Amino acid sequence: MRIPLISLVALMGVAVNSAAARDAGRQVWRGNGCVKCHAVGAAGIEARGKARMRGPDLGGLAARYQPASLAIYLKQDLTVAGRGAHGFKGTDEELQALVDWLLEQK
Repeated sequence: MRIPLISLVALMGVAVNSAAARDAGRQVWRGNGCVKCHAVGAAGIEARGKARMRGPDLGGLAARYQPASLAIYLKQDLTVAGRGAHGFKGTDEELQALVDWLLEQK
């Protein structure tokens, strides 16, 4: 079976865009300091903050959240066990990249 060249180029573009989207979400994660408190074990990322400041591992969120509800959750300012947690303050595009990346982390 022969695949037309234009179809092959289109498929390669999708793969590159998917890889770029994954990288964008990971960069948003690191750039916003999420790694200070949260691990993403599925991506091999360990939290870097002191043990008393660590939040939950954020791998496996796809089993608990729909994309829209995860975005809303990430934007909230929360108090958990008497400690405050700031909500995501980046752009809507950065939030979407972060949500997409987090939901891929099974």
